Amino acid sequence: MLVINAGSIRKAEAQSKTDSLLVLSQAALSNSWSLSANPIFLRGTAVPAFAQLGASAQLTSGGFKRPQDFKRQLNFGFGATGLSKVKDWLFFGSFAYGKNYRDSIRYANVANPYQGNPFVTGDGVGGNWRGDGLDASLQLIMPKTGRWQAGLKLDYSTQQNARDNDPKPLNRLLSYAVQPSVAYKFSPNHTLSILAGYSFMDEAVETGYYSDQNPIIYSIRGYGEFTAGPVVTAQRFTKGQGYQLGADYLYKNKVELLFGARFGRQTQDVSDGIAKPIFVGSFDEHKGEVFALFTSGPEKQGFAASAKAWFRNGTGFDPIFNAINPAFYFSGLDAKVSYWKKRDRDLLIFAFYPALSYTNYYEGIAKTNWTSVMLNQDAGFSIIKPFSKKTTFSGELKLGYHFNLQKDIVVNRPTQLSPVLVAPHYRFASADYLKGAADVGLTFQASSLSYQLKMGIDRIQATDLGSRNNANLSLNLIF
Repeated sequence: MLVINAGSIRKAEAQSKTDSLLVLSQAALSNSWSLSANPIFLRGTAVPAFAQLGASAQLTSGGFKRPQDFKRQLNFGFGATGLSKVKDWLFFGSFAYGKNYRDSIRYANVANPYQGNPFVTGDGVGGNWRGDGLDASLQLIMPKTGRWQAGLKLDYSTQQNARDNDPKPLNRLLSYAVQPSVAYKFSPNHTLSILAGYSFMDEAVETGYYSDQNPIIYSIRGYGEFTAGPVVTAQRFTKGQGYQLGADYLYKNKVELLFGARFGRQTQDVSDGIAKPIFVGSFDEHKGEVFALFTSGPEKQGFAASAKAWFRNGTGFDPIFNAINPAFYFSGLDAKVSYWKKRDRDLLIFAFYPALSYTNYYEGIAKTNWTSVMLNQDAGFSIIKPFSKKTTFSGELKLGYHFNLQKDIVVNRPTQLSPVLVAPHYRFASADYLKGAADVGLTFQASSLSYQLKMGIDRIQATDLGSRNNANLSLNLIF
């Protein structure tokens, strides 16, 4: 993600609402609001009041994937985004509905087998899925009270997915999150913000269609360990909640300097059956991040740098063994350095973003322990170029090389699923690959309305494991 400070785009807002939104919508941009996800900082960002309606389509395919991921996915959707200013109140909201078709998924009957919880169900038959999803978000920024400022962020998501073939599993997932925040302005240049968050999720997986094939359903309990048996009907329920605390400090004068930290925990309990639920296991995850952002420069040109260090540590308690069996630890350091130059309505941004990540999966029963350390080096540039007063071109090109620094795998007590799920996941996470992406867009202005057509492609080419391709197309109406 490229970085630009809010001060450098304030005059763009005076030129045109469309021009200002084009700058802000670049995948290349970041500021205190977008980096921290703290609604308090929306007031200091030059976002004009607007409304946007749009429709999109996306196609993803290729064999370079994790073993429980789809091989091909087609998405269609529509949505709306907007910012409204009512006196001293600010409202920023979004809504999106999507329909997806996913092919060749095996050993995963849950909505997201890689969200962290190791207790998932699936079968080796696999098949094609179709589903619907709805996502909504609202950020509310209240009027200032002296030096105090309050904000609220609400997120809601629901989806339902079903497989076409026997035993025709179905999953339903509901989640929401609430994040209040408050800020105190010590002086015109210094602001301190405190935030808290609560999240909830509820997923149900049902397998209720009789099949002559007597399919084997695997209750996966870690990274190799499982229980299995033929099934006619089955129900799996997962409920969880999470908590988060955070703080941000913002200095804003001729330069902008942001420091932030987030720490949180989530727990999930898994059970089978309705009349007499059977406890399957529990998942416990701790996570945190610290980040910093620096931007400097006048309106015509500027420099920005940001960095984020993060970790996730998850464990699974298995009642069969009355102990913690699977565990994972992820950590990383992401950095971004960028330079931009602006002339009239033209904008050119160059960026370089290295990243270092560490991945470790461990399971005591199957004696599985694997590690991968990856170094990512990506670079790119973005442009906004008006063709005329009413037509503007925007584009972004990104190239990168991701390579492994260290990898190691040990499976001392392999199971039937070790070569099917564990080894392929390890090969994916430790593979060297090239990555390229290109996005272009045209915006046409007609009276008070603007029409925006965008399309993009990206490709990942692994050394020995094939490729992964993605293409997307969208049409938006801005007013």
